[in-house]
Amino acid sequence: MVLISSHVKQSGPEMAGSMDVEHSITNENSFINITLSNEEVLNKEDLNEQSSNEEDLNEVNVPSISASNNDSNDIFDHKEISDLDLHPYTNLGCFSFAKNLIRFIRKTNISKIHANHLIGLIQSALPQPNTLPITYSKMLTSLSVEDLFIKRIVCISCKRDLLESSSTCSQCPNDNSKRLAVVCDSMQEMLFTQIYNNLYSTINSYCERFTKGIDDEINDIVYNKNYKIFRNSIDYPFISLTLHLDGINLDKSNKYHLWILSCSIIELPPHVRSRRQNNIILSLWIAKEKLVINLWLDRCFSQLKNLKLPGFTSKLGDQIRIKIYGTIGDTPALNLILNHKGHGGYDCCWFCEIKGFYINDKMQYYYDEHIALRTEIDFATDSRNAQYSKQTTNGRHGVSILESIMDIPLPYSIIADYLHVTLLGHAKTICLYLYKNYMKPKARIELDGKISVQRFPHFFNRKIRPFNKSYLKATEIRNVFLFCILPMARNILGFEVMAHLGLFVIGIRLLHGRPVFGHQTADVANKLLIAFYRDHENFYKGLQNFVLHIHTHFPELYTNH
Repeated sequence: MVLISSHVKQSGPEMAGSMDVEHSITNENSFINITLSNEEVLNKEDLNEQSSNEEDLNEVNVPSISASNNDSNDIFDHKEISDLDLHPYTNLGCFSFAKNLIRFIRKTNISKIHANHLIGLIQSALPQPNTLPITYSKMLTSLSVEDLFIKRIVCISCKRDLLESSSTCSQCPNDNSKRLAVVCDSMQEMLFTQIYNNLYSTINSYCERFTKGIDDEINDIVYNKNYKIFRNSIDYPFISLTLHLDGINLDKSNKYHLWILSCSIIELPPHVRSRRQNNIILSLWIAKEKLVINLWLDRCFSQLKNLKLPGFTSKLGDQIRIKIYGTIGDTPALNLILNHKGHGGYDCCWFCEIKGFYINDKMQYYYDEHIALRTEIDFATDSRNAQYSKQTTNGRHGVSILESIMDIPLPYSIIADYLHVTLLGHAKTICLYLYKNYMKPKARIELDGKISVQRFPHFFNRKIRPFNKSYLKATEIRNVFLFCILPMARNILGFEVMAHLGLFVIGIRLLHGRPVFGHQTADVANKLLIAFYRDHENFYKGLQNFVLHIHTHFPELYTNH
């Protein structure tokens, strides 16, 4: 869930100029707010047409996407603009028509190429002359959409920036000349200033509440150990950020890949923090090649590092500094940005020094209660030893690019992603394992029938689907795993299997909701998850993988974050 402007500024002399902030970044005010979901990142029509045109990466544009779910009015600038008549024979204003047309294009998810065709078709039917812009980009400009990104073309082989019109690198051999990537870096000072100016009253109100300990039963990050230590050591105005890293494929052939680095402001209340328009994109990487993390994020992090200490000036005149609290992502994303061994390696845990065993073509991580945890010194020492020796040391490949910007040292600032580790990871794996290996066909039909007729309150937002469906979303897995699997399968699976599964379900539910046992909640959940992990091999063969092991660190993450 991310936010992005549909205009991308090209690198070069033309990027210089005023960065005065006039517009807001959320629903209530005037700044353009365009949101992306994973399914909406780039239109397939754009990719197909680009592939047919020599597959030039410089043709990959940051897409125009539908506006916020709640209100599309916030995508346009509301400052006074003279609304000229569309043409001499109507009273309809050009600005009003263009605004409605852009809303239609975004709601229907029309690609930019087809949007230009649509505008050309409308132009051909209008009397001439008229005031309607002739292209999609010019229409956005007429609506005062601001440029918030600097786009550059990078050669992955020689790590050089190329001209915007380049489709090959002239310095590389023919075999490597087309190994190009599109990188879009945001103008961070402008973004942070705009979002803070719009949300400063919400931020200040929530800071006052959690400072006084009000609503601490919700177990938000601001009430837990690391943030309290972090905040008590700072005596000047600041906002703290959690970095989010994720990647997706842009087409069915997996030819193009998109990686997004975004961030959220911790000092916002959870329901505001999680809104798509309040999650800010810092950088994008679009390429057919494997991600090169340092090549992508070097300039983004340099910009962020230079902005952290001086901060930005709010509209009230306060100087607001920026702190980087932590980073969250799925295991492949975290391994990349941490410069750590992959999640199929022998020493792949970021939090401890567990050793894996390669058994039957799978890496297995068996429960061991005597495993040493990684400390800040251990993590830094292993990183530098690996960097200097050019050899992996205790799972570390070298120094992480994060070290230059984090305000809480690694590995304490690493946050495992519950959505990928639990819902799309181990919970989904064991549910399907039980479905396929423990249930007979008749029992499967019975369970699928129960799932099909199950109804939930409206705030669950999504129905559940039977396990015989090919693709299950994280929210569907959550509803089945946390609320349905135990009561529905109790007469289908054996007593011991259900009892063992209950350890996992209840352990995760304790960490997922309010602290029902107060300060002992993490300890109770830890005992349940440890018992589940210890006896895991008795019920699930060959499934003691890395994501299962990560669950042993969840109680500590629950307490710290």
